Amino acid sequence: MLRKLEDLLDELRYSAVQPEQLTVKRSSMLLDLWQTVTTDFLASTIRLRLATRS
Repeated sequence: MLRKLEDLLDELRYSAVQPEQLTVKRSSMLLDLWQTVTTDFLASTIRLRLATRS
């Protein structure tokens, strides 16, 4: 999760987003972060379970 957060912060650093726009975009950015982290976690968990069954 920390790596994904770091990636998001890097994107913000190099984008043209103004500080006042962050308030508006914050919720969608956090939702995107949460969805990405959850998907990555579940995918790795499923791969691990499938690997241990084989």
